[in-house]
Amino acid sequence: MKVLPPQTSDLKKNGALKMEAILCRASFQDYYDLYSVLKSGVNIHELVALVLERSDHKLKKKNLYAMITNGEAFAKDEQYKALRHVYDVTPYDIQEYIKQKLLENKGTI
Repeated sequence: MKVLPPQTSDLKKNGALKMEAILCRASFQDYYDLYSVLKSGVNIHELVALVLERSDHKLKKKNLYAMITNGEAFAKDEQYKALRHVYDVTPYDIQEYIKQKLLENKGTI
């Protein structure tokens, strides 16, 4: 994996790393964290571009999209429930928000 460029903001780095984590494990906390990054205004297509670049473009965009738009893969676990969160959302809420952002920001980077 490549290192993220130094000029990349911390939020973008965090968002890209959360996307990578989602590919490896179905953690609701990672899904929630990605949602939080997107709610802060980070462009989802910029995150996708960073993830694809870090994978040397071995990862296919359609596979990444499929994973981040599948809320059914993520369930709130006991560890997540024990923490306090800013947003009270379900996996379905996050899935629909991500789909909305993918459509809204299409091609704006």
